[in-house]
Amino acid sequence: MTRQGEIREEMAKRRYYSGWISVSGGIPSWEDRTEVEREYFREKIDDDFRYLHSQGVMIKVDRKLPDITNIGSPEYNDAFIDGVRKTGKAILEAGYVAVVSLIEKK
Repeated sequence: MTRQGEIREEMAKRRYYSGWISVSGGIPSWEDRTEVEREYFREKIDDDFRYLHSQGVMIKVDRKLPDITNIGSPEYNDAFIDGVRKTGKAILEAGYVAVVSLIEKK
């Protein structure tokens, strides 16, 4: 499942359970609902996602800098590789992050 799908599913569950807060006597579990019932809540989250997407909301994702130790070309000396590493570290320390769209492209 994609990151977007994971977030969508979790938010749908939360919306489902939040509707039962004032109901006494046990809450039917998300897993006990039919797929049609669960899809209803997912579609509500899709509406929320479209609004958030229109406002520029993105998902921050964990990414590592590419491994440059195996460049394999003789013109890249140790000083160059060290400089690339320091630049990459500075980029991360400055707060630059990798992001993906909240809505998956189909």
